[in-house]
Amino acid sequence: VFSIGIQNDSRLNQKSVKCCAVHVSKTYVSSRRCISNVSMNAQQESGSVLEQTLIHKFGQHNISRVLDSYNRIQRGDIYINTPDNNNDHRQEAHSFIESLTALPFHDISNESIPGYNWTRQLESHWTTIRDELQRAYSTSGRISKTGNNVWVPAVRDEALDYGPNWRTLVLQDREWDPVNAKLFPKTVKILKHTVQCPSVEVFFAKQAPNTGIKSHSDGCNFILTAHLALDVPENECWIEVGGIRKHWKNGKMLVFDTSFMHSTMNESMSEDRYVLLIRFWHPELKKVEIDALQFIFNVLDNPELLDQHVETMKREKESKQAMQSLDNETPNRSARRAAKRSKGTTRSNPMGFGAK
Repeated sequence: VFSIGIQNDSRLNQKSVKCCAVHVSKTYVSSRRCISNVSMNAQQESGSVLEQTLIHKFGQHNISRVLDSYNRIQRGDIYINTPDNNNDHRQEAHSFIESLTALPFHDISNESIPGYNWTRQLESHWTTIRDELQRAYSTSGRISKTGNNVWVPAVRDEALDYGPNWRTLVLQDREWDPVNAKLFPKTVKILKHTVQCPSVEVFFAKQAPNTGIKSHSDGCNFILTAHLALDVPENECWIEVGGIRKHWKNGKMLVFDTSFMHSTMNESMSEDRYVLLIRFWHPELKKVEIDALQFIFNVLDNPELLDQHVETMKREKESKQAMQSLDNETPNRSARRAAKRSKGTTRSNPMGFGAK
């Protein structure tokens, strides 16, 4: 999520190809990078500007984990964790924030664990969401004409792992899609207002019969993924994360960490699998860290934002220097006046009313 944009955004001078193949227990490894059409100095300068802006806006101490994560991306580091010593089950992330609970599947049934109450609430609304989706794909011709990017395949690098038979209908990609949101008003209302889902992305995902997704890592540990099963051929559809396999059950949610190697399969020979897929902030992130990460997202979408903040920092620095200069000048003026008084000099009264 976060790293893909940084690596491919020319405004931040990150065009890199990363290669890494290791079998380790828990470590960071530096990947090989090929920097194209930019000098290393320019790359470092651009990264430094963003880092300085983050510190100025949020405070270095408050977002130290975000800054560490950003600097690891700049260096091309990849986090590798193989808790069961099986490389096929490894956690692998180029966008990694320290000290977040790392589990292939997160237990949302345990009410003592904060941050997952919205998932349990969402399960109680699953039939409303399912019915709205079924109405949409029963009139697929109409929705294809009125909606944005309806049932499109995966794009970018992940298309090779997801294959052509995994299709999505996006409601939110950081920002809510105004067209598609109107096509699913009940679903959007439930997510935004009823359960107040802390989502980054929301979309319906369709997996065709007898197809699956190859094992891969999404490379980011501070965004978790939730699936609400809406219309699945039960006992014929599974997802495996970090070597743990679970089957979808209609009306039930699965929450998992896609920085672990994961794969899926729809073994049904005739039925599609439909889930509502939600990517959301890891519950153990602090609000200020989320705000900082969101700012990075915003800069990637609109690089001019960085220029605006740099200009603001410049004006504040100039204003501070002017105030310091005035403060330094004031004691000198007072000293000169005191010296004049000690020599018996007086200051002439200004001309005004009553002057002769």
